[in-house]
Amino acid sequence: MPPRWPPISSEPDLLSGLARRISLTSEESAVFKHSLSLLAALCQSYAESVRIYSSSPSRAVIEWYEGVVSLVGSIQGFDLVGSIVNSVHFEDDLRRAYANRPPEVLEFSRSLPIMQPNYKIQTIDAFQTMLSSDDAMETAHNLQQDDLAALVNYTGEVLDDSSVVDVNNFTSRKAGLVLLRKLYRKSGLYPSLLSIPSEILHTGSALQPVASGGFADVWKGSCRGEQAAIKVYRIVGRDVPSALLKRVLKMALISRFLRHPNIIPFYGVNTELFPLCSAHKWMPNGDINRFLRCNPRAHRVKLVVDIAEGLKFLHDMDYLRAELKGDAVLIDKAQRACISAYEEFDDQSLHISSVYPMTTRWAAPEIIDPERFGLERSMWTRETDIYAFSTVMWEVFTGRIPFYELSREASVMRAIVTDRRPQRPIHATSLGLSNRIWDLMQRCWSSFPSDRPDMTDVLGCLDRVLHELGEDAPEAPEQWPLVMT
Repeated sequence: MPPRWPPISSEPDLLSGLARRISLTSEESAVFKHSLSLLAALCQSYAESVRIYSSSPSRAVIEWYEGVVSLVGSIQGFDLVGSIVNSVHFEDDLRRAYANRPPEVLEFSRSLPIMQPNYKIQTIDAFQTMLSSDDAMETAHNLQQDDLAALVNYTGEVLDDSSVVDVNNFTSRKAGLVLLRKLYRKSGLYPSLLSIPSEILHTGSALQPVASGGFADVWKGSCRGEQAAIKVYRIVGRDVPSALLKRVLKMALISRFLRHPNIIPFYGVNTELFPLCSAHKWMPNGDINRFLRCNPRAHRVKLVVDIAEGLKFLHDMDYLRAELKGDAVLIDKAQRACISAYEEFDDQSLHISSVYPMTTRWAAPEIIDPERFGLERSMWTRETDIYAFSTVMWEVFTGRIPFYELSREASVMRAIVTDRRPQRPIHATSLGLSNRIWDLMQRCWSSFPSDRPDMTDVLGCLDRVLHELGEDAPEAPEQWPLVMT
């Protein structure tokens, strides 16, 4: 119930009373506290000057004050979630009110701080409070469709702006991503910024894709003027299968908002140029295997540390890479190794229906034979990521795929489930494959998931080795891929 204010006896008193209402009401608002405090200070200062000089405010000034009272009251009248949902409109209203100051108030305010409302910066405290409140989150999940869409777009814009939610603020970033995923599962809504406008996405003039996979072709193009890899999904006709669209959008929800030097920047999706395509930053040096063929003196331990940094970040954010292999590690312009997020990590695991032949060689034994480990079905976990990471390390130091000597997938699977592992390459010592790293690889590809170290331990070990080796690149191997003897 709004407060009952005492009657006003004169116009200067009227102005002072209105200013007092603005000040008291603005203090109770969940959002735009800084802008409202500046607006309240302006109203109080001008009202005080009118009182001191015993002048009568114009009708335009009184009406402006009354409008500000109404505006501040409407902002304060919403609960925490409602304040966030309506924050874009509140910013517009505040800017309009400030721009429409009567001439005498405008002149008076020239020496005062300028009010510059920003709905992202001036609502972030309320947003973080909402994320940590069970009651507020329940309110958010029960919003009507229009308000739900506004909250989804707001959350996406806040997470996308590193000046608002710092890339190192894991708590808020994780909680915001959890909110987006839950709202997407509930409503199918996703932030509009995930949709790339066709006018800023171009596939270039090439007649052939630069790469082709089992279900998509990759073209070199541009997005917002920057080089981009555009993945075009192979679809018969114009109708995108709902399961594929859902999967791509889930991936986009994850990838767009993960910011790390060793995570491939993701731009978004488009359904106009093609039935379905997605775009991420172009990696000019290709995958790590191609890079090492062209740069045999590359510092392999640094590259392995890069991969570990990216994987640790994903695990810290409660995501998995899954299906990690050398071809999935890309090298950016600065010659850093980068990986991408693959799937969300809920309830300690992600179930999978099968192991694709193209990734069997990097698969942990519990994925191939879950019954042996007391599992009902195969599932990706942090531990399977760490196993795959060890096989990628072996790739980096040898230039060969795991079990390269076995041509049949059945033989590869048999080798993995019978605890056979790739042999130590004796010629890789000069490339940085020390006893300590070899021991780490063996622990990472241990048959039993519980025996594998976590990524914090892995990265700690690798950092120590890198510190001992220094920054100097090793000598180029006499032959690449390495000769295995």
